Amino acid sequence: MKRSAIILIIMFMFLFASCSKNKTVTPTPDLSATAQVTNEPVETGLTPTAEPSPSESPSESPTQLPETTVTPAVTAGILRPENGQITIEQDGVEHVVNVKLAYQNLHDADPFLAFSIYQDVLTYTLWYVNEAYRFVVTEAEAEPTFLEIGFTAGKRADDIKPTFADTYIDYTDITFSSYGLVGHDSLTCTTINAENSALYLEAYLVDVEGGVLTLVICCDKNDLDAHYPLLAGMLGTFVLHK
Repeated sequence: MKRSAIILIIMFMFLFASCSKNKTVTPTPDLSATAQVTNEPVETGLTPTAEPSPSESPSESPTQLPETTVTPAVTAGILRPENGQITIEQDGVEHVVNVKLAYQNLHDADPFLAFSIYQDVLTYTLWYVNEAYRFVVTEAEAEPTFLEIGFTAGKRADDIKPTFADTYIDYTDITFSSYGLVGHDSLTCTTINAENSALYLEAYLVDVEGGVLTLVICCDKNDLDAHYPLLAGMLGTFVLHK
């Protein structure tokens, strides 16, 4: 009986060992491994937004008087187009203003002062005042806001500079500069800045043959933001012909 039991146990052990050799063991996954992801392109029905070209980028604030861009049509005998545009900045916003050529004495044989300038005809009217050409506010001609073009014969800029502003303003503050540039052709000039509580004045004195070309912007401080950019823009188109 014992012998039979021992033989039976040996047979079971042999059978168990044989089963263990044929068993397939699934390895435990390594949870610390990082997954590798391939991003495939996804098509959509949207058109991509193109990056702006340099010409489409917002323009920087101008650091000098604006240049004039003009239409192709040219008025006979004047050398400059009749119509144009100036770009000005008011309260941080750029505006394009349509302007028209104004000129004096271009066809005179011996002109007192021959010049051309682009004018905002909707806002300003050209007057001849105290032997000078003055652009005044059309709806408020008596107000001290204007752009003036004049000439002082037989003098130099240094001669008239000390007292020039006295003609226009009872100033409380004044500064002088011996070098500046003004007009479409960047004329070399002496500059004057003067002001009081009510008025602001900017003057440019240009030595020319026979005397001094005088260019003046005067503004009521209540209207400074509205009119100074326009008047300065117009002055930036000024050309002295003779």
